[in-house]
Amino acid sequence: SAWTSVNSMNTARYSLAGGGTQTAAIGFSGVISTPALSGATETWNGTSWTSNPTGLATTRNNLAGSGTNTAGLGFGGYSPGVYQTSTEEWNFGVYSYSAAAWASGGNLNTARYFGGGAGTQTATLAYGGETTPGANTTASESYNGTSWTSTPSMSTARNGIGGIGTQTAALGAGGWIGPPPANPSSNLVESYNGSSWTSAPTLATVARNMGAAGTQTAAIIAGGFQFPS
Repeated sequence: SAWTSVNSMNTARYSLAGGGTQTAAIGFSGVISTPALSGATETWNGTSWTSNPTGLATTRNNLAGSGTNTAGLGFGGYSPGVYQTSTEEWNFGVYSYSAAAWASGGNLNTARYFGGGAGTQTATLAYGGETTPGANTTASESYNGTSWTSTPSMSTARNGIGGIGTQTAALGAGGWIGPPPANPSSNLVESYNGSSWTSAPTLATVARNMGAAGTQTAAIIAGGFQFPS
């Protein structure tokens, strides 16, 4: 019913990724000052953010995230001149916070950034995104904790998409359809049932690069960017 301000993160940045819940979240990577990237990782306990000594091995922006603050996943994104396929797994140290660290996972089949992500560390869905300058993709793929496998594609290619839900019950909301120079933001929504994507009711407001959370049947979209509608 209302938004309430809480304690700030330790590292100011934008175009980061995250995962988890309202009381147990993780935020990682992003841009700290153009063009400087950060692999900084912070966990949220419902009250405050704590920085972890170990950041992502591959710093990038506009990557996708999934999972929890004890078992997270970061994948795709963009490093200077490189559309990333890199996947990293976050595992929280059970006995010592300093033991928490990122480890390499299997690479995406389709390099992308501004893509959507939904699921857990061992069951994630990646979809949409930009694959080359000005070119978006409909490609979708699933992760089993070891490797990525191609799955049925979305109907509409776009980047800046809001990723919501699980590997077998996901939503892809809004986004940036392109191509340049118009680059219209979209209110399109598609749902995935583990086998195929289908059209879902559209957003009330066109948007891209917004915050997205929840489940396929109880989702929330916040903020974002419109240009043009």
